[in-house]
Amino acid sequence: LTITQVPSVQQFMAAPPTTPGYQSLATHALYGLVAGTFRDKNYTTWSLIDPKGHLLLSYPTKPKVHGQYLVPPQYLEKVDKGGNFISPVYYNPDTKKASVDIYAPIVITQTPGAPPQKPVLLGSIAATLNLDYIWNIVNNDHDNGTGSYAFILDENGVHIAVPATMKNQL
Repeated sequence: LTITQVPSVQQFMAAPPTTPGYQSLATHALYGLVAGTFRDKNYTTWSLIDPKGHLLLSYPTKPKVHGQYLVPPQYLEKVDKGGNFISPVYYNPDTKKASVDIYAPIVITQTPGAPPQKPVLLGSIAATLNLDYIWNIVNNDHDNGTGSYAFILDENGVHIAVPATMKNQL
């Protein structure tokens, strides 16, 4: 959410590509995405998406497409309504890594010096969170008493993080 409030990100998202100095705006917005990576190494990709779901900018790589769309329409709809959204868990069998994509709307609420205005949706930010971090917490949580363990379920009751010692028991 912090990066959605960075002025250079908002300025880039508000500017049409034909704006003089657009590339400079993109460079400064990219600094915001780079900052996200430096603040937390568990986020592997940061992206700026326009309101129609098109990629505008990403760091350090382009986001992975899951299915037919970069951002599925139902995700865009939730972000368009001003909400943050976390995707279902994606698993890459080649790398044996799981991740989720976290979306947050980028909204400008007031242009400095302008009369009061209704908030304007500029697009969204998407961050891919590597779930190894969470899996490590679950695997190493042994301080809750004899026989206890931590686990995480998705909204469908599917185990997405289970201690390695418990996998054969579930």
